Amino acid sequence: MAIGSILHQVEKHRLKSVAIPAISSGLFNFPLPECADTIVAAVKCYYESSQSHLPLEIRLANHDDSTVSEMERACLQLLGPSSSFSKVATRSQTPNVQIGKVHLTLKKGNIEEQLTDVIVNTTSPERDLKMGEISNALLQKAGRYQQNTTPRQVLYDSVTDCLQNASKNGYKSIAFPAIGTGKLGFDKKEVAAIMADAVVDFAHSCQTEIDVMFIIYPSDDQTYKAFEDQM
Repeated sequence: MAIGSILHQVEKHRLKSVAIPAISSGLFNFPLPECADTIVAAVKCYYESSQSHLPLEIRLANHDDSTVSEMERACLQLLGPSSSFSKVATRSQTPNVQIGKVHLTLKKGNIEEQLTDVIVNTTSPERDLKMGEISNALLQKAGRYQQNTTPRQVLYDSVTDCLQNASKNGYKSIAFPAIGTGKLGFDKKEVAAIMADAVVDFAHSCQTEIDVMFIIYPSDDQTYKAFEDQM
């Protein structure tokens, strides 16, 4: 079991604290209530059976309120309100929002490093992947071009098309760069508003759960702030 392996390493290295996320509840879509119950039950079993080193603190951490709430519920049910076990649920500073079945997250990172089912690419009208930083980064990472593109459209329609295609084909996660803020020269705030509106409108009719991520280049603080304000 994954939790058991984590706690074994804590014991092996005699660590004082460890933070455990809701493993498999995201991209692997393990049911959240069962995930929370399994993690808390494993922690409880570890404390009851271990005869050696015990960490002073175990944090059950995640970036969205729904998961944190499930962890708190599992702790109360399985450990009890008067238990001597430490119950900690941590919310990170990563902006996120749940809209119907769509979970939207904003974070800094390199788009080509994302582990989502779908990574949205941008390219020139000639579809030359050597043009543009995002396209070139994806080309270097993947080694060959695998994603169909469409002629340039209004940004809103482009984002909507990507979301609809991902959902239609049964994908559970999709990552977007800040489309249009580079060589196309769109205003960062305008891009953030249009892309956010497209996700919200898509969510109103989406019938399946999907994780949507806005990935902002780590050093691009202005674009991140524009998207953060929209979140």
